[in-house]
Amino acid sequence: MEKKSGKLFWLDVSGVLESYGHYFYFYSTSCGYDRMLRTLGKDFHTFVQNLDLLHSLLALTYKGMRPPHFRCEKKDGKLFVHVFTVRPGMYPAAIGHMVPLEEKEEIMFIGTPHFDSLGDLISSTTYLTNIPQDNMTMEIIKKLDQTTADMKKLAAALDQEKKKTDMLLYQMLPVKVANQLREGRTVEAEKHGNVTILFSDIVTFTNMAALCHPMDIVKLLNDLFQRFDQLTTKHDIYKVETIGDAYMVVSGVPEARDDHAIRMSNMGLDMIQDTNHVINPVSQKCIQIRVGIHTGPVVSGVVGTKMPRYCLFGDTVNTASRMESHGLPGRVHISDTTYNQIRNVGYILERRGGVDIKGKGIMDTYFLNGVSDDFNPSRITNNSDIIKTSTEPKQLEEKSPAATVAPTVTEPKSSSFCSVM
Repeated sequence: MEKKSGKLFWLDVSGVLESYGHYFYFYSTSCGYDRMLRTLGKDFHTFVQNLDLLHSLLALTYKGMRPPHFRCEKKDGKLFVHVFTVRPGMYPAAIGHMVPLEEKEEIMFIGTPHFDSLGDLISSTTYLTNIPQDNMTMEIIKKLDQTTADMKKLAAALDQEKKKTDMLLYQMLPVKVANQLREGRTVEAEKHGNVTILFSDIVTFTNMAALCHPMDIVKLLNDLFQRFDQLTTKHDIYKVETIGDAYMVVSGVPEARDDHAIRMSNMGLDMIQDTNHVINPVSQKCIQIRVGIHTGPVVSGVVGTKMPRYCLFGDTVNTASRMESHGLPGRVHISDTTYNQIRNVGYILERRGGVDIKGKGIMDTYFLNGVSDDFNPSRITNNSDIIKTSTEPKQLEEKSPAATVAPTVTEPKSSSFCSVM
């Protein structure tokens, strides 16, 4: 504005500012503004010190006003006027000191540049030695740099805490679902055409719990489930939930994958192996678990708003639970749909035969006993072939009693999983 006014009136910048000062003086005097200024103080010190009060009153009328703030300091017979402003035009004289000129009714203002950081100081080719020692600029620069460093440390600490919070959240919910909830979006239910679900529980757990101190049971379950949790990371499988001694995982949800049945089969075999390292506090022998696996379609969704849970629904969940409850200790019991998907991979499979599954009728099931030498995951059966396989229980042909397998079946317990439908 000063430069444009100078061109208009044929004046340099200093001339424009001087003319503006004269005009403002006469204008304020003619409007009675000088009487208001005289009320601010009897001398220059009190006048400047009370300028903020005047600006506060003016701000009530002029809402967009952004006045500077002043603070006076007397030191060694000199008056330091500290000016704080957000107006860039005032930065060059934001900090300085007043020096009365002898035998003259004038005051010389010695100002120094205003810098927000050491970077600004360096870019201006100004050095600390150019700044008067009685000026507050160096102190302010130091404080600004310290504040900047503190803010960076705080930001790093907040980022670290956010990562910890995200890690905890992602352990409770799938990443995709957790991000949707954090963004305030509704998580819609999804259909998954082909997934594999595994259930496991501890054999004779009820009797064990009745004979042990509760702390021993907690330690046992914590030891066992920590091992299982590590296996979910190893095989990239999603842990759905645990209820009591029951453990439920799924592969193919929330992200679809073709090798879900293979991953779950490997998980089941590793779970049986890991039980050799967990001791029954009653018998002091290794615990035994039953593992059941089934493959089929499910629907997934988030249930509840307080402590929301990611649950699975459908007959596939129920059938997987039945595979576990009708299984045998230390064995991986799989359905025919899971068998059809992994039969060509190279697992050691044992046909169990027709088993009367509660609520399902007679089903042809198998035991997964291990991995053969020619194991090759690439020979997995296509999902399209699995979908064609009926998930309904088979009515086996009439066979002689000698040819029919008579399995030892434990009484299936009612499931308390919210995921069983």
